[in-house]
Amino acid sequence: MRSQSRRHNTGGYTGDGKIPANGKTFMADNWIHALAVSEFPENGVSECVIDGKIIAIFRTDDGFHAMDGICPHQGGSLGKGSLHGCVARCPWHGWEYDVRDGQHQSIPAVQVPIYQVRVSGDSLEVNLS
Repeated sequence: MRSQSRRHNTGGYTGDGKIPANGKTFMADNWIHALAVSEFPENGVSECVIDGKIIAIFRTDDGFHAMDGICPHQGGSLGKGSLHGCVARCPWHGWEYDVRDGQHQSIPAVQVPIYQVRVSGDSLEVNLS
């Protein structure tokens, strides 16, 4: 008779913070306070540092959006740029990205990572997962 090892049902959790789903691996939720909503600038553009990463945060008519705060062109700070509708403009050379999906406005191969944002009371939280 063969000995069978028992497998524990972990719900897909692998122990490294990642949860596989439908053949893809997703990180567990990691919501972190970024800014107070009441202190968000009127121009709709801000930045903060979370876990050593610069995050640009934007307020548009449809809510808050967060993306990597460094422009891939030459490292300009997107959180110190301007916002035009749903398009963020880098202050250094004018590269433009849609804050909803990070897509560069004229170069399809360039896209900035985006992050989920939620409001919890007066806290604006970003999920870096």
